[in-house]
Amino acid sequence: MSKYVKHTHIHIIFILILLPLILSCSSKAKDAEREEGRQLFLNSRKIYTCYYDSIKNAKDSVSINQLFTNLDKRLSELNEEYSANADVNIAEGENEILIKLSHKIIKLRNARLSQLSRRGKLIADTTKH
Repeated sequence: MSKYVKHTHIHIIFILILLPLILSCSSKAKDAEREEGRQLFLNSRKIYTCYYDSIKNAKDSVSINQLFTNLDKRLSELNEEYSANADVNIAEGENEILIKLSHKIIKLRNARLSQLSRRGKLIADTTKH
């Protein structure tokens, strides 16, 4: 056997030994990224649920609008707690759930504001234009 063939065999054996190690490290990194995405999803869902209930039970339009502002702020703060690409690691089905929750809370806000306006409970804007 030539020297070249021996080195080639050694390289192939070396690659075969290292390949599973490299793949397992890559898999562990993907698992950690996926877990971070999952935690972001779970915490986002919890925030949407809490604010949904609060908006549902709010007594006036000022409270509803303030809750909606706070919801936006809280979701922004939550996203800052995670790495920059954590939202990319949220599973497609989980992402769809968050989109549905977002639409649901907007629909609730609009319905509650409409309901309050029919009852005459909207508080007029006191700022002058």
